[in-house]
Amino acid sequence: MRICVFSHQRSGSSVLCNLLAEKHNIENLGEWFDHKTFDEALYEKLYADDYVVKIMASDFLKEVKSDKIPWHLFDQIIVTEREDKTIAMASTYIVENEFNNINVPYNFELPNEFFITWCKILREFFYWKRYILKNFENATHYYLTDIFKLLVENNYSRLREIKKDYYIRCVNLKFFEPKINRLCKSLTSY
Repeated sequence: MRICVFSHQRSGSSVLCNLLAEKHNIENLGEWFDHKTFDEALYEKLYADDYVVKIMASDFLKEVKSDKIPWHLFDQIIVTEREDKTIAMASTYIVENEFNNINVPYNFELPNEFFITWCKILREFFYWKRYILKNFENATHYYLTDIFKLLVENNYSRLREIKKDYYIRCVNLKFFEPKINRLCKSLTSY
């Protein structure tokens, strides 16, 4: 079975990939485009093995060409998203900084540049979400809350290891919230 999970950051996609790998006894390839260069060996592996692989909307901001993604190859495509995109944005900012060993103060202000990048990610996400759900019968959609229900239903062995969100520390979150909501509304009306 070849499974692709398409998502934006902080949507539960990593834990869903772990659950699917555990449940189906398949390899979790992680984020496909997380590699420095496009890996031909990984591309060949996509044709040969059973796996779960993750593609992020942000990958399309890094010169990833959509023709490199063999959407037709996957037995199942799962689109994941978080209902509250503003909280996902703030949580992403914190996690990315902590990953790079940058301490985010307890009460921080989200930089405007990060907000602009997040808007670009959301544009890519909504474009590809619409494309996938419209063009592939094997595509399904989960919100973060649906993923947590799946984890509990499947007695996911690493449930206690799930990262917590730290979004409440963002002091200017309310400033961005109406902007994100307007953007999401405009991107979902077709």
